[in-house]
Amino acid sequence: MPLSDKLTSSLSAFAHAVFARPLTDAQADNIAGRVIDTLACMAAAAHEGATKPVVQALMLAGGQGACPVLFAGATALTQAATANSYLSRCLDWNDTYIGKNGGHPSDIIAGAITTGAWAGKNGDRILRAIAAGTHAMMDLCDSADAMSRGWDHATYVGLAATIANGLLLDLDEEQLGHAIAMTAVSNNVLVSRYGKISTWKSLASPAAVRTAIENCLLARAGATGPDPVFEGDNGFMNRISGLLAPELDAARDRTGDTHLKPYQAVYHAQAPIELALRLRDEIMAGHGSPPEAGFVDRAHVTTYSFGIKHAADNAAKWKPETPETADHSIPFLVALALARGGVDHASLAGAINDEKVLALTARVSISADAEMDATFPQRSPAKLLVRAGGRTFIAE
Repeated sequence: MPLSDKLTSSLSAFAHAVFARPLTDAQADNIAGRVIDTLACMAAAAHEGATKPVVQALMLAGGQGACPVLFAGATALTQAATANSYLSRCLDWNDTYIGKNGGHPSDIIAGAITTGAWAGKNGDRILRAIAAGTHAMMDLCDSADAMSRGWDHATYVGLAATIANGLLLDLDEEQLGHAIAMTAVSNNVLVSRYGKISTWKSLASPAAVRTAIENCLLARAGATGPDPVFEGDNGFMNRISGLLAPELDAARDRTGDTHLKPYQAVYHAQAPIELALRLRDEIMAGHGSPPEAGFVDRAHVTTYSFGIKHAADNAAKWKPETPETADHSIPFLVALALARGGVDHASLAGAINDEKVLALTARVSISADAEMDATFPQRSPAKLLVRAGGRTFIAE
């Protein structure tokens, strides 16, 4: 049954057009690099004690199956894709994209690999499906800010994952349109990544991937989705995203447009962490010892407002009680970098109970700068001032 909703049809036609275009060597390298980054995130997470029970719970829901979960066994397709997606997401080390709406396009990669393997697709087809899905997500992020309206970026992940998985399941344009329509009404996820952050931050996108795959399988079996789904009084645009007019240019190369993160932390803390590590070296060179909490009188971060909203929004970020809150806290991460000289999953593990790090966190302040706001998201700037040992150290 043809769909009347223009955006639904446009997304489906766009996905097939991108999928049909061969990847250049440079484009294949870009996507493969993000696949490797995602697999590295999964491998690191698979050996973390706290992740194993969650993975086992996700696999239990799928029972016996032939789809592998990294380092954990095998289960049914949808649950294997969910568990693998959780592994890629839970350390918050995977890629980031910032448009009007922020998000992690690589959240669709683990699910696409799982589905592609299940469907017997080769590496080239999997890479092209990932390219189509991530391109669509970035265009959606550029078009409308659903997060400012209270909806998590996983809402867009679901649509992107529907595209990637639908292509790998050989849905035609009409079937893919119906799968997209079903996802648009069944995967609208409330924001849960401000203040005190829970494990759900790492489960929202995997849940979206599971819903996307289920909807693709339903569409392949002949199930139809609501129409129109984006337009109208009760449509996605009116209730969820605001006006959506994504570019959807299949000839545009977006394979290298996401940002990879060197540090296990929210994207907006990457520059402050780098500055803290740089100033730590300067302080040590001048005084011959690391800047212990009592040695640093104060530290002040200047950055852009969007980063403060997402990573220094309330008191929980100055005394994080969960690892998820810690890796989303600019003041805590700056203190950790100054005190310990590194930020990764090993140093984060016990730092939320380290009184020296917490004491230093209490002396970190933060403010927004209008000039920095003007350069974001093309740039993600920060300035750090540290007062220690009677001297002032500044890096920008």
